[in-house]
Amino acid sequence: MGRLNSASYGEKERSEMIKTNAYSAAREMILDESLENVKLVESFFLHLSKMDFRAASSMFTREGIYRDEPLLSLDAEGPQAIYTKLSGALNELTDFPITLLSVVASGNDVVTTRVEEWHFPTGNILTLPVMCMHSVDEGQFSTWHEYWDLSTFKRQVSSDWLKIVTQETGATNEY
Repeated sequence: MGRLNSASYGEKERSEMIKTNAYSAAREMILDESLENVKLVESFFLHLSKMDFRAASSMFTREGIYRDEPLLSLDAEGPQAIYTKLSGALNELTDFPITLLSVVASGNDVVTTRVEEWHFPTGNILTLPVMCMHSVDEGQFSTWHEYWDLSTFKRQVSSDWLKIVTQETGATNEY
């Protein structure tokens, strides 16, 4: 897969996603050598919030790993598996806004906190706080670890949706 230009979206779109003063202040403190990695992560979340799973998954190395820490058996390795996992879990949503709250970067590692809104066709909205860490290797992600609370998630979704996502992602009964 080719590298994705981190400037794929304009500053206006980026600023719409970054709505907190705390995030902006933290971002200003990032050292220059880590700033390109932060921009790459921001572009990734823009793709994800637009539900462009192909573009988001193309940002990973061939061996890149996506892991939801609450669901260890559902690791995805490589762009195609990451695409399958993302689209299987999120494709039925009508909208997926993401608000970045904070960022810390050191070298090739970028840690962010964010809030996701999962908009279901029923009109229900799941709100999920997430912390994650991306590791960057030559302009692509080698790892993406997600940390979120499974009970917060389960309290907000229907059992029907859980059945669908379990089938589409190959999950066992971890949900």
